[in-house]
Amino acid sequence: MNTSNSGYIIQKVKYKDTVNFPITKEGFHNLDYYEAWKVSEGKIVYDIDENYDDNYTVGNPYAIQDAIKKSLGLKCEISYESEVYWINSLNPLVKEIDKWKSGAVSLAGKLKSILVSDFSKLNKYKPLFKRDIFKHVVDFNDKNVILKNLEEYFKNRINKGDYKQLSNFFRLEIFNDTDYISVVDDFDIKYKNCLT
Repeated sequence: MNTSNSGYIIQKVKYKDTVNFPITKEGFHNLDYYEAWKVSEGKIVYDIDENYDDNYTVGNPYAIQDAIKKSLGLKCEISYESEVYWINSLNPLVKEIDKWKSGAVSLAGKLKSILVSDFSKLNKYKPLFKRDIFKHVVDFNDKNVILKNLEEYFKNRINKGDYKQLSNFFRLEIFNDTDYISVVDDFDIKYKNCLT
């Protein structure tokens, strides 16, 4: 094995949002964490979905009914600021990074991850580079934005033709007793030919 081409790509991520947007199980609106990509002989080793990428996304982590409901009426800005490190396989830290749990930090998805506060040993290393800051404005006051996000979150069910069940689910589980019930009416109008 070529040890110079094996090890971990580590990304240190600073997540911030302006109103404690409910997308993290940790419940913070400032969250610093590491996520790890294992590399063997110059290639990423996937112990997860091989289509997994490193694109920042805003949407999928809160594609659950409770979080969507908690998001209604909120407007905030979300940002991700990242630094990237290379930890060679000869570095003693590799054995410790091997022990990180997959999905330990919700924002890291299925990657091995850990909170920065729980792993100070990387503090003495300098990053190879910094990524551009990713910023996203979330506006769950706007009913059109809410509908668009519902369609994105539930696109697999929509593609399967599950319109009627989704409409009932939205009406009973997400938008009941809210000022946003008309979003479901808009969904029904948009998919009216499919609801019968």
